[in-house]
Amino acid sequence: MTLSIISDLSCSSMEERRRDDRDDREDRRRDDRKDRHRDNGNDRHRDDRDDRHRDNGNDRHRDDRDDRRRDDRDNDNDSRRERRRRADHNDILSILKEDERFTKIAKIVEKSDVLSDSLRDRDVTFFAPTNMAINRFLELAKNIGGDSNEKHLEEIVKYHIVAKKVPLHEMYEGLLLETELTVEDLGKKHERQKIVVGKILGSVALNRLARVDELGLVSSNGLVHPIDWILVPPKKLTEQLFRFPFKCSTFVSAIQACDLVDVMSKKGLTCLVPLDSAWKQMNMNDLFYLFSPLGRHDLKKILEYHICDELWYAEKILENINEPIELHSMLKKEKIKIEVKSCIERKKRVKPEECMMVINDGEAIIKITDCVAENGTAHCISNVLIPEVVIKNLPSKRESTMRSFAELDI
Repeated sequence: MTLSIISDLSCSSMEERRRDDRDDREDRRRDDRKDRHRDNGNDRHRDDRDDRHRDNGNDRHRDDRDDRRRDDRDNDNDSRRERRRRADHNDILSILKEDERFTKIAKIVEKSDVLSDSLRDRDVTFFAPTNMAINRFLELAKNIGGDSNEKHLEEIVKYHIVAKKVPLHEMYEGLLLETELTVEDLGKKHERQKIVVGKILGSVALNRLARVDELGLVSSNGLVHPIDWILVPPKKLTEQLFRFPFKCSTFVSAIQACDLVDVMSKKGLTCLVPLDSAWKQMNMNDLFYLFSPLGRHDLKKILEYHICDELWYAEKILENINEPIELHSMLKKEKIKIEVKSCIERKKRVKPEECMMVINDGEAIIKITDCVAENGTAHCISNVLIPEVVIKNLPSKRESTMRSFAELDI
């Protein structure tokens, strides 16, 4: 009995110890879990704190970097403004205002923001008319001047501006210079009108009128070349050719007689104009026939054969040295072939014929290049081109036919 009680007690005490041990283990596990949670929370707080410190540091670095960049930008702007301020004292417009020869053109330019900005661009050549040139021009053109002609004046001045530096020694005869004046009638939209360089009594001449007699004035952004005449933007082809009375008068008269003035006003034309001397070389009977009412339809075909609906400046023709080019004439299904037979270095050429631009295998050669116009260009040629459809109607050909029949005794 006692043993059983002791045994029960010992068993119960053992059970109690096991429970106590279990409870102790559970308490330790709970404590461990709490410690781990506390440590994790501390780690998270520490990480958050570190992240905040890091972000604050990055923000401070970023702010410092932005401040430095702003300072650099401000310094660059200040230095750029300073350079511009220094350059403005020696740019083209400043030179014009300071030189007594150019006070009139300087006043015209200053009134226009467009012109002022153009003359402040980099690498500009300005052909500056002197006061004497402007006075002479205004005497001959009383309608220019005043508010109603400001746009016209602006166009005229733009025609004196070239968007690159062109020193005097690089101006060879036949050189074309693109100006700031854009026109619609040259075929392409916003095509720039050209100035053609030539010679007058040994001096460089622009458009065969305005002489450049001295070396250009060097500015901070380009060159100023004094000229003794205003460069007026060219008019339509017929009007331009009318200004060569002893060179192109026969061709112009024929154009007017055949009512082709409107055709000559179309966009983007190249006109091969026989010189007056070329017409003189023709058979007199043929001329009488062509300029008579009976032969006028054939004269019209001849003229249409000399008008091409493509724009071919001489420089573009000379680029095709290795192969001939074909121009489509206004006469239906008729083409004109131009071939550069031989060509010396273009910058050294004096006369266009030295380039030997030959038409239709020797039927004519180009004698004078690029009479520039508002709607194209004209090249003066040595002979009149006669299309096949006209040859059989010419009196000289009929006479030779009659002679051949007479020789056969028919």
